[in-house]
Amino acid sequence: MLKKRFFASCLAALLLLGTLCGCGRTVRLSSGETFTVVKIQSGSTEYGYGPRGIPATPVPTIEPEPSDEPSAAPEPVVSPESTPAEAQTAPADMHFFLQQQTQEVQDLYWYVYHAVERFESKVEMPAGTTRDQLNLVNTLLYNDSPELFQYSHLSTYYFRNNAPELITSADVTYFMTRSEYENARQKVEALADQWLSEISGKSDYEKELYLHDAVVNGCTYQLDTPHAGTVYGTLILGEARCQGYANTMTYLLRRAGIPCMYLHGTAPTEDEADSHAWNAAQIDGTWVLLDTTWDDPTGGDPKLSHAYFNVNEELMGQTHHLDPDFSLGTVPACTSLAWCYSVQQGNFASADQDAVEFTTQRFAEALRQRQSLLELQFAEQAQCQTVIDHLSSIMEKASELSGVPIHSLSYSPELAINQLGLYLSYSD
Repeated sequence: MLKKRFFASCLAALLLLGTLCGCGRTVRLSSGETFTVVKIQSGSTEYGYGPRGIPATPVPTIEPEPSDEPSAAPEPVVSPESTPAEAQTAPADMHFFLQQQTQEVQDLYWYVYHAVERFESKVEMPAGTTRDQLNLVNTLLYNDSPELFQYSHLSTYYFRNNAPELITSADVTYFMTRSEYENARQKVEALADQWLSEISGKSDYEKELYLHDAVVNGCTYQLDTPHAGTVYGTLILGEARCQGYANTMTYLLRRAGIPCMYLHGTAPTEDEADSHAWNAAQIDGTWVLLDTTWDDPTGGDPKLSHAYFNVNEELMGQTHHLDPDFSLGTVPACTSLAWCYSVQQGNFASADQDAVEFTTQRFAEALRQRQSLLELQFAEQAQCQTVIDHLSSIMEKASELSGVPIHSLSYSPELAINQLGLYLSYSD
């Protein structure tokens, strides 16, 4: 199983002259106060950061029917337009990859979708259903339907020997029984309804930020629990892998009326490229990228981050890459940083700004407000590195400007996206 590159993992303290040791860098201010500077460095598993890969869509077994005797064809496929609205648990227009398929695939999708809702263990396929069509439907159910969190996969396809490319029926595997699902669904919907009521009337950005933070604060990364890839595992059990985080953001944002896509591909750790899942969302008409998993370290402090909240494809593309065979459809261009967290907070430094002066002023304000976290982002990586190199003097100057003594500072650099997370603790 592959591993995810995470936001913060192990503590490595710095000596005053910049060499590494276990005691931290202690800085004495002119007032006599001292503070320590500690780096939170990416790349270690010291704090129990486990594998964050996602399993591939299961490949169904292919088996012939017991005999070649002809059987009655199933009823024609029912499209969503002719299905009662209450039978659909999410608006059809929110299934963005489904919209990009042929009408035959869309009809087959809804046919199987409603069979899954009824917990059918074996689905008789409409006459003429091909293996390729059903494979695509299986992938769509797996990647574009987070509300079907009872669904695991189509486990076995059946065909007749005289037409091996035409699938006559398919077995369905579920994560839970129907009674278990009904109980789980009520809990999921109740929590989602509660959160949605709390953000009623807010802007798209405010809704997205609230839901992002609620998911991160309410969930811990776990790889191998039974529901780790589902909305139920994330929201109710509080345990999920990246697939669960991404599915849950898709589910919640769509429920909030915000278009959202589930994306999957690879992202690097120290030694390898790992399978991973993240999201694209449309905020006030602008598509952005977010990775809730990477904003939720799996061990130690800090817990909540916004490093990968609404970045553009140029920044995200430094670490996240769609699978080469990603064939579900076209992903919208995500080129804007307008809704990036650091931009919205006024903590983004443009290329023509003095990074040290910018950071000093922002940090002094954070000290005055006694913030525990300050997240900064820079237009250029060199700016971010310069701030790291001068961090002790920046902190000393900011403390003098604000008149607020600081006890310690932990910092987490994400140089791939020119981002720096600063975590403060105070003397009193």
